[in-house]
Amino acid sequence: SIRRQRQMCIRDSSWVAYGPAIGLLAAAGMAERLDGGDAWHAVFAGTVGVIAVVVGGSRRLAAPLLLGTATLVAIVAHESFDTAAGIPTWAWLATGGATLIGSAVLMERNDLGPIEAGRRVVDVVAAHFE
Repeated sequence: SIRRQRQMCIRDSSWVAYGPAIGLLAAAGMAERLDGGDAWHAVFAGTVGVIAVVVGGSRRLAAPLLLGTATLVAIVAHESFDTAAGIPTWAWLATGGATLIGSAVLMERNDLGPIEAGRRVVDVVAAHFE
């Protein structure tokens, strides 16, 4: 009985069900793009990432949501490096500072400290995703 429950848990996991397919498809597209392939490889990997985020968000599955998000972040970062090289350092620092100030304002309005805010994020993710 315990063995059957363990097998059911493993089989029902979104990491086992969706993880390998998303990882292989996204990695293949990104590898081709990083190796100097056409931009269509990045479009393919981005499409896989968007579909994974939509499926993960709509079905509340952690694996597709996280893997799709990671894929999209990697694609955007890679495709933006050429453009980002021309942005002055002070602009990056200003963006980071504005983000920190915005986070502080939100935490102050909700009367939360950084640790409490982090715990709330963890609780929300744990409550809504597998």
